[in-house]
Amino acid sequence: MGITDKLEKMMENIMDKIGGVFSGGKIHPIEIARKAVQELKRNQKVSVSQTYVPNIYEIILNPEDQKELLIYEEAIVPEIKDYLMDYIKKENLSIMGELTIDLQSEETMEQGKFEVKSQVKKGKLPEPELEKTAVRKIPLLSSIWAEVKEGPEKGNSFALIEGANIIGRKDEHQIKISGSDISRTHGAIHIEGTGIWIEDLGSTNGTYVNGKIIKEKTSLKKGDFISLGDTVLEIKS
Repeated sequence: MGITDKLEKMMENIMDKIGGVFSGGKIHPIEIARKAVQELKRNQKVSVSQTYVPNIYEIILNPEDQKELLIYEEAIVPEIKDYLMDYIKKENLSIMGELTIDLQSEETMEQGKFEVKSQVKKGKLPEPELEKTAVRKIPLLSSIWAEVKEGPEKGNSFALIEGANIIGRKDEHQIKISGSDISRTHGAIHIEGTGIWIEDLGSTNGTYVNGKIIKEKTSLKKGDFISLGDTVLEIKS
């Protein structure tokens, strides 16, 4: 089903719910849905493995337009939410919390016009605080790398980027390590300016720095050894 067809279907559903002809003034639900998608596209944030979009959408209306639309709020808002969620799923995007659409008013807004503003109110993310997000840009390589000293990838080196370098068995992770003793998402090495630190992300077998298991974020320096199962990494620069 194309975008036009989906918008038409959305409007049909609204009409079914209100049981008659829509007379919500000068602002049409289809226009709101289209502009909400445009706002979503403008505010996508890309992480190492996923693209996140805002979950709060504020529809800014003239008070008179808001008054007219609020009559049909229970029919309109769920349908626009469904339309946005269909788009998010189709584009394989990740939403940062529960999707909310709020019809708000501003005296300065010209009647017959409206704006859509978005923001993020974090709920439960797929991997909380796991990946440092940034507005669509190529990851910046640092001068630090991790060399595999022991394990299935022995001899390999991983160039590290500024931000989060996720370690695990998933193909999309910055540091992909095979082996049954490595969790799919095992840990993360973070580089921020001159600081380097590591954290375990709930792995089954734990993460060790210089032979000691870590229970919280732990700073790293050149020459430190990280052990994950049978794999040993050395931090180099």
